[in-house]
Amino acid sequence: IKYISPMRYSFEAFMLNEYTGLKLKCDDSELVARSDCPLVQAATATSIAVYKPCFCPVLDGAQVLKQMGMTGGLTTWENVGVLLGLWCGFILLAFLLLHRLVVTRERQRAKLLANDA
Repeated sequence: IKYISPMRYSFEAFMLNEYTGLKLKCDDSELVARSDCPLVQAATATSIAVYKPCFCPVLDGAQVLKQMGMTGGLTTWENVGVLLGLWCGFILLAFLLLHRLVVTRERQRAKLLANDA
C-alpha cells in the first residue's frame, strides 16, 4: 500500500529538494562524545571514561537523507512524475466507478419503468 500513497512521494520529493547539497553545522549543544574526543575523566575501577563532546553527527544533507532511507531511490522530478501518475490513475478510477454506478442506476430505472407500463 505504500507504493500508492501520495504522501510517500510528496514527502520524499520535499526532502530531496531541501537536503540535496545542503551543508550543516552543529552548535555546541548538538555535539556528541566519541572515543577519539578529548578525555575529561579517565576510567577508574568505579567509573567509566568521560569524553568531551567534539563530534558533529550530521555534516550534510546526504547524511540526513541516508538516515531517512532515501538513498538510491527516485529523484525529485521522478517523485513528481509518480504523483501526477497517481493523480491521473485516481481520477480515472473515480470516473469508471461513477460511470458504473450511473449505468447500473439507469438500468434499474428502465426496468422499473418497463414494469409500470
